[in-house]
Amino acid sequence: MMEKSYLEHMESITSEELYRGLLGYGLFGEKIPPIFSSVDFYQWCIEHPDLLDNSKPTEYIYYESIRNVNIPRQLGLPEPFSYARLCKVLSDYWEGELRPYFKLKTENNNYKISRVHIRKLENSDAIFEMNYKKESEDGDPIRRLSIGKKYVVKSDIKSCYPSIYSHALSWALVGKTEAKRCSRDNTQWFNKIDKCVRNVKYGETNGILIGPHASNILSEIILVSIDDNLYRAGYKFIRNIDDYYCVTETYEEAESFIKSLLSELKNYNLAVNQSKTMILNLPLDSDSEWVHILGVPPIVGAFGVVEIQSVKVYLGQALQAMQNNSGDAAPIKYAIKVLKSLKVSKKSKDYIVDTILHWAIIYPYLVPLLHEFIFDRYDVPLDFIREFISILYKDSIIRRNYEGVAYAFFFSLKYNSEIESFDMNNLISGDCICKLLCFLYCKKFGKHEEQNILKEHAKELMELNFTENWIFIYEILNQEELSGRERWSSLKNQGISFIKSEYR
Repeated sequence: MMEKSYLEHMESITSEELYRGLLGYGLFGEKIPPIFSSVDFYQWCIEHPDLLDNSKPTEYIYYESIRNVNIPRQLGLPEPFSYARLCKVLSDYWEGELRPYFKLKTENNNYKISRVHIRKLENSDAIFEMNYKKESEDGDPIRRLSIGKKYVVKSDIKSCYPSIYSHALSWALVGKTEAKRCSRDNTQWFNKIDKCVRNVKYGETNGILIGPHASNILSEIILVSIDDNLYRAGYKFIRNIDDYYCVTETYEEAESFIKSLLSELKNYNLAVNQSKTMILNLPLDSDSEWVHILGVPPIVGAFGVVEIQSVKVYLGQALQAMQNNSGDAAPIKYAIKVLKSLKVSKKSKDYIVDTILHWAIIYPYLVPLLHEFIFDRYDVPLDFIREFISILYKDSIIRRNYEGVAYAFFFSLKYNSEIESFDMNNLISGDCICKLLCFLYCKKFGKHEEQNILKEHAKELMELNFTENWIFIYEILNQEELSGRERWSSLKNQGISFIKSEYR
């Protein structure tokens, strides 16, 4: 397959596919336990478009996910009607305004600068996946760009999504002068986008939510404009979301790129992350380029399988790479995905399972990988899974890591395994995603008293702050208990749920 340009990816998506992808498959971020779906809600929105027109500023669900450096990242789950309105506006202006804009900003590039963006995905109905890359489609332009270069600049944008100013979207789309001249004209298409972005965040102009897939399009609107200016200035670089990698011939050119990046970001009220900005000599040593080491899979033995010694060496390299990169667990995640595709011996399988489950408690960033890449891939016995779930649950409660608690409940639902150490204490103070998983757990295992406690809690929250807890409240309460909230009651009346049928 020929490498595809950024524009080819954009032009392959119709406005209808954009709306379906962003709303039907992009409401729930990848870090939430995979029991949720908005496909039924998307279909309801298609059938009731008039009920999206009166969207107003709404609050959103706040939750945390452990990052690869073992600290939490603040994520957001928007109120679905506000998010649907945003997706609808983006799709309405996709083919006539947004796609031509992306063409203008990228058609002169002789390689694809932005590496992670919306696209049609293989074996998925979604149109965005964080860190999705496909060698046959994307290539690796940095290899050729590095020829003759002696230095590399690594940098990223400081708090990129939380720092994006909603009005800056219009600055990028039509220019700052025109955007300010028409700032009060609510009929302008770019102002409609701006308003919907603000409505998703309770009317705030600062920041877009991390998690929903529409946020990728919003950030790209600004960042492709910055890329275009840097490219026209002669710099050779790529960008992964908000991470920049620029190769240069001289140290002075590397310094110049940093200054130019600072200047371009400032035009949109963004800033460089100084602590992560550095100039390094090329070629980089192996500690800095761990992906090149781990990209070489373990050797297949004489019997057509990877033996335990090769697995030990490979996972040892992943652990060393993590330790050499300030505790960044990304190399271990990469290694887990590589090992999944290999045929391994029985001893190798046991070693992989034992090692990764041990590491997952120390590095909770790995926990969301376990059901697909460990439990299911290596046919882990249910007794072993049950034991691990209890360990994960207790450890997460102690750390107040509600993401870990939520995944313990998810694993217990998926593998029909009760948690021996289950206790409702401390969970009422958790985030609403964790509390909903707890309710589903109690429902599955017949814990009626706990269900009643959570249902009363949902009623209290409905009066206090509904939209900050909407998924928990909506899924637990019945239609009568949602009376007074017309759209929500209508959804409930038609049997619309955001939970996949096998987990209800």
